[in-house]
Amino acid sequence: MVLSDSFADYFSIFEPCSKHSNLGRKKLINKIKISFVIFLTGLFFSGIYAQIVPKNERAGELRRMPVQEKPFIRAQDSVKSQEKDSLVQDSNAEGLEYPLFKSAEKYQLIDRKNKKLYLYDKAHIKYHDIDLQAGKIVVDYEKKQVFAGPIPDSTGKSVQRPVFKQGQTETESDSILFNFETKRALVWNTFTRDGEISLISKVTKKVNDSVSFFSDLKITTAEDIENPEYYILAKRGKIVPGKKIVVGSSQMYIEEIPTPFVLPFGYFPLIQQRTSGFILPNYGEDQRGFFLQNLGFYLVLSQYADLALLTDIYTNGSFGVQLRNNYKKRYAFTGNLQFRMEKIVQGEYGAPDYSHRNMWNITWTHSKDPKSNPAYNFSANVNLGSSKYYRYSYNQQNLPHVLNNTMNSSVNFSTRFRSVPLSLNISALHNQNVNTEQINLTLPQLYIKLDRIYPFAPKSGLKKNLIHKLNFDYTVDAQNRITTHDSLFFKKEMWKDALWGMRHRIPLSTQFKLLKYINVTPSASFSFVTYGQQLQKYWDPNLNNGNGAVVDTILKKPASFYEYNFSAGMSTVIYGIFRFGDKHKWKGIRHIIRPSVSYQYTPGLKQYQSRYQASSDPTDWREYTIFDGGMYGAPHFNVASSMSLNLSNTFEAKIEGQDGKDKKIDLIKNLNLSTMYNFKADSMKLGYINMVGSIEPVKGLNIRVTGNLDPYAVDENGRNYDTWAFKAGQPWLHLRRLQISTGYVFNNSLIKKIFGAGDKPQINKEFKGEKEEEDQAYRNPIKWNLNVSYTLTYNNRIYHPLQNPFLAYSPHTLNFNGSIEFSPGWKMNFNSGYDLVKKDLTYTVLSFTRDLKSWFMTFTWRPLPPYTSWYFYIGIKASVFRDIKYERRKESFNRFF
Repeated sequence: MVLSDSFADYFSIFEPCSKHSNLGRKKLINKIKISFVIFLTGLFFSGIYAQIVPKNERAGELRRMPVQEKPFIRAQDSVKSQEKDSLVQDSNAEGLEYPLFKSAEKYQLIDRKNKKLYLYDKAHIKYHDIDLQAGKIVVDYEKKQVFAGPIPDSTGKSVQRPVFKQGQTETESDSILFNFETKRALVWNTFTRDGEISLISKVTKKVNDSVSFFSDLKITTAEDIENPEYYILAKRGKIVPGKKIVVGSSQMYIEEIPTPFVLPFGYFPLIQQRTSGFILPNYGEDQRGFFLQNLGFYLVLSQYADLALLTDIYTNGSFGVQLRNNYKKRYAFTGNLQFRMEKIVQGEYGAPDYSHRNMWNITWTHSKDPKSNPAYNFSANVNLGSSKYYRYSYNQQNLPHVLNNTMNSSVNFSTRFRSVPLSLNISALHNQNVNTEQINLTLPQLYIKLDRIYPFAPKSGLKKNLIHKLNFDYTVDAQNRITTHDSLFFKKEMWKDALWGMRHRIPLSTQFKLLKYINVTPSASFSFVTYGQQLQKYWDPNLNNGNGAVVDTILKKPASFYEYNFSAGMSTVIYGIFRFGDKHKWKGIRHIIRPSVSYQYTPGLKQYQSRYQASSDPTDWREYTIFDGGMYGAPHFNVASSMSLNLSNTFEAKIEGQDGKDKKIDLIKNLNLSTMYNFKADSMKLGYINMVGSIEPVKGLNIRVTGNLDPYAVDENGRNYDTWAFKAGQPWLHLRRLQISTGYVFNNSLIKKIFGAGDKPQINKEFKGEKEEEDQAYRNPIKWNLNVSYTLTYNNRIYHPLQNPFLAYSPHTLNFNGSIEFSPGWKMNFNSGYDLVKKDLTYTVLSFTRDLKSWFMTFTWRPLPPYTSWYFYIGIKASVFRDIKYERRKESFNRFF
């Protein structure tokens, strides 16, 4: 490497720098004297050794400065660069292979005798793929090398440290000496960032743009480079930017304290793109013995997809295998697929308590970017497998799902046809109850719809009467349903009892106004239903030990029926306003009433009626239809005629605000009363009066109330009989069911707003800058939030005028969750509840997290059985060092089987 052994000639040109100058005050004075003599000599021989370049000559060359005591600070006749903030090409870059571009804020000086270029203050040069910025730069054309260093500011502090860029590598240092010909450099006190990793070394020898050697290298991912909270110190090593770091003996330091973490050698990958490789496992020991979790291999399939193969191994014989696939194509689709299988062993093989269970689970999510093709869409959200998978799985990642009672899946494809107003939807649905282990599948479901058509609408588009507004649409719905058990899933038995059906439906409607204010909407509907099976009922006297029983059989034979109905509805809106006067704070209350009534009529279809013997009595015959149990229902034998009544109420108020302006508030958002009257019922034709209401007494607190009011009398057994309640000496309406639900979010800002701002935290005036900010952060009040929700449900089963009603409470809980931020970086999350029936806490999780800047610590605790466990983790955030961690866990397996 051809580099100058003495840097005194570079440093002497500029004002001394505290970090680099080794000259004392005495030597500096001698240099100034020598410079002054040279200056006088230069005046005499100026015609030989230097020339003054006029302004209209070549850009980039500036006049030779008269050498003074501080030639680049106080020269009065200096000429600044023609392009102050831009680079200009130096055409006199003698011996250089490529053009040299340069600029400086204050001075540019060309020494033609010594073939040197001096740049001062925001100096900047570009040469081929090299970009260098610094406070001062000296270019030696003869030696083909460049020196860069900082400059002192008015306080003597070094500023404008050199920033060196070559290719994809960027380095910040105290000073740099670089050779143009050999492409080698010496760099002092270097700072380099490569991806997540920051590199700090005392001396770096740069061989080329691909390889560098260093001594005393600090490797860290900390953001604070001057005072990193941790680093790995290596005495010797090699860096290949963008690829790897190879070091010899190295040791980890935390807060400048050496730790026992010492490595004889180290290899740190710097590859930014995805690469295939092994996945290091989590390890531990518990009731299952020693275990390794998530040991595997990561494989990059392409730029759009990857694959991870993971395994769990336990010394008691349990094991798990997992496959994870992620894929994404920009502006097209994205998704992930995961399959997991586990064998769970309990006890020792051959022992009486030995048992094992095989479980599996598959999840798949897929979504299409609508920008790719708006004409169609495909999506998937699948979660299916063994019913007890989440409840008994050993893997920690499944523990948050232990309370799931159902698993659901859906795969959907939809499209619209451009030539006709027609849309198509094909889907597959799955529902699984993990308690009963019953599985319901719809494979597939086909839905076709013709958009609404107005056959008599004028070409102008204005619909003025009920004929113009007459419209209809057409839908086809076809399904194939399967009901099976977890033990029969994907076996041939599950297909045995599959049921299918198809329904064609044409609804017809129009609308008009009656007496200007009443909207009338008459409608009719026609349906044609086909099932692929029939229900057959008959009496078999040989069953039930000779006592006989009714037998239900499914005959695989298609059958069809049609049905139709008529309906008409009327609705309007009534406003009631009560004013208090302009001088009153409450300006007025508005009551909005939306009454509506509708009538439905369905004719009886006796032609589809069948009969079966229901007991050993030969005269005990009952009616049924072969379509009973079908997915689209069965035809009605009897005429259905009913009326529905609905009354919606909203109460609003206008009050004067604190700013003197009127504002609107909701007193009762919605109070809805509804009932139904059945004209064809034998008795008790009026149904329950249902009420639904919600109020918001304060912002954020929404109280919702639902209930059922019974207008008929009740006997001592809780059964209704055909007598109005008031005629039987009972209340006109008594409560049958009531549910109250509410929730509210509390936090420190809300409490502060309610009870006043309080005293602001006092900041000690002696704290300045970062210390003041840190002191401010720790003096702020603790941040917290609490979300509380509550639901109360009870049923009034028995009414007696001389006794209190018997209230049967359904299981209900007071649920609460939230977080507390004790200080910057310290946070606790919690989720729990209290069962008011069992008088005990529900599933509870406490999680503590600590942000340690470059590190992260978490502790998760589930204190209540049967899911008692805890988990502790501390590790480096950066993914490149994610294997530098410590974790411990402990679980309880009382939940097994």
